[in-house]
Formats: sequence, C-alpha cells, structure tokens
Amino acid sequence: MTAQTPDLTIALRSLAQALPDQSDIVKFGLTKYGKVELVAVPNTADDVDRIIAIREELISADGPIAVLSNRYSRNPNAPQSALLERVIGSYAKELSKDIGDINFAVLFARGTRLVSASRTAQHNIQTGEWPDFEPEEQEALDSLIALHGPLMMATPVGRELVAASDEFDDTPEKRKEEERLFQELAETVADETEIFEAETVDAILDITTPVEFDLHPARTRLLRILLTGSLLTSVVGASAWLASLGPSLAVIPAAAGGMFIWEVVKKTEDFKSVTELLAKGYDGMPDQFAEQLKNLKRMSRLLTKRRAMFRKLADLRPEFGWAKRYIKPEETVDDGEG
Repeated sequence: MTAQTPDLTIALRSLAQALPDQSDIVKFGLTKYGKVELVAVPNTADDVDRIIAIREELISADGPIAVLSNRYSRNPNAPQSALLERVIGSYAKELSKDIGDINFAVLFARGTRLVSASRTAQHNIQTGEWPDFEPEEQEALDSLIALHGPLMMATPVGRELVAASDEFDDTPEKRKEEERLFQELAETVADETEIFEAETVDAILDITTPVEFDLHPARTRLLRILLTGSLLTSVVGASAWLASLGPSLAVIPAAAGGMFIWEVVKKTEDFKSVTELLAKGYDGMPDQFAEQLKNLKRMSRLLTKRRAMFRKLADLRPEFGWAKRYIKPEETVDDGEG
C-alpha cells in the first residue's frame, strides 16, 4: 500500500456515492478484456422452473421457433422470410443461452420487434401485397408470440416493465426528441467497436430502434430510458473515475485498481466498500486492470468527443441530471493508452 491510499479511499468512496446505481433491469459491466457488455439480471429461484418450462416449449425440436426457422431457411426469398427471419434468429439466440445468462431486457425488446414484424406482415397480407401465411407458419408464429408474454411475466424484468411503464409521461414533442437522442446514442455506440462488445451493440440497437405497430409503447419507452440511464452511469462514471484520480492513478496497486474499475463502472447496489477492495487482490488482475484501464480511457475520450450529445441526454430527464457535473466544456482527457 502507498501513503496515498487513504486519500484514494476517500475520493473513490465519494465518487461511488455520487454516481447513481444502474437500473435493476438493464446493467452494464466490463469483460476481463475491458470491453463494455450488457449483463444478465438474475431471476429469483421461484421463477426459474417457469422460465425453463416455457423456454423448452419455444425452443424444442418441434417448437414454433424451429418450425419458422426451417420454413424461412427453405424459402429465403419469401417476403415473410426477409422480414421475420432475422428477428426470430436474434430472439432464439438470446433465448438459447443458459438460463442465468439470458438477458431478459434484450429478449423483451426482441419480442417487441417480433410482434411488430408480425403485424407488418399481416398488414401487407391484408392489402394484397404479400401472399398469406401457410397454416403451419401462422400457427407457429401465433404460438411464439403467445408464449412470449408469459415468459416475460415469469421474470423480474418483465414484471418491472409492466408495473412501471406508465411512470414516465411527457409531451409528444418531448418523446420525439427523446427517441432521436436515444437513436443517436445507439449509433454512437455502434461506431465504438473497441469499447463495446459486438453482441451488446446489437442489443442496444434492438432496444433503441423505433418499432412500428408497438402494442406496448410505454414499456418500450421505459426500457430505453433505463438503458440510457445505465449507459450514462457507465460512460460518464468511467470518465469521472479517471478524473477523480488524476496523477494518483499510477500509484494504485494493480489488483485493487482493477477491482475499483469493475465495481465503479458496474455500479450495482452491492457496491463493495473501498477499504475492502483495497485489501483484496487476486491472480490475473494486473493484466485485466491494464485492459480495463485502457478501455476506461477510451470511454472518457468518447465522452469528450461527443460531449454535446451527452449533455443533451443529461438534460433530457431529471434523473439524468447528475451527469452534467461531469461533462464540463473545459474537460480534457489524457490520450495515452497506458
């Protein structure tokens, strides 16, 4: 330990208290290689059996996803295939993960896109632009959509979205500006391939891209707001973490530094005390610390590069206002990769 450790302890504890917690529905973390990724929110033990039962019905060899995937792989030029194959594939990819790894916020967004695509297809069929669904195809699609609702309601994420979806109420003009900024944020993230995991970029785009024929727009809007809030905590929090340490960064024990990065950027409700973190270290953390630190610097530079967008996001909603104190016009960031 260095003589400066107590000062770092105070600075980092203060920052931990100043940064808001990420949403219980949408959380970001860092991989061991330092990239930002969405992390799955745990389900309760009482939910797991119900989730498994519905999932098995959806992904079984003769289930609706297999029926639709097989049909569209055999008929790739059918208009339904062009519309539905990608969204069903991305839905199935998330659902097929181990139960503890499924991100149900992402699955909710992809289910919303699936319902939207189905309604678009029905509209085109009714107007005579497209041929009708085959009976087996229609049955499988109806079954998939019908099971999506109970699956989501078997999860804490789904129940929270339903319970809180009417919480945010603004003017149409405000919502339009909100939607524009959320899309700009997603496009910004998509360009930062060194910072964000590719799978996380896909998920963010699925959550933020406007959905036609959305049956539950308030829930979709809430998910976008929570995603943006957690992303602000991660990106702005990373920059604040670096700024709070300044030249002291070089003297942090590597293992403790890595733990700090992990906990401050994840910023979940079980954030450990700084003194506990300083007392701990574990094998492999120095290398992880170097990678994570490199990416935190990239995140800090992103905040500076897109300062105007991040300030607009901070002004968008009262709960985002905390971020403005860390997005200053005079802010500068070390360009070193060290």
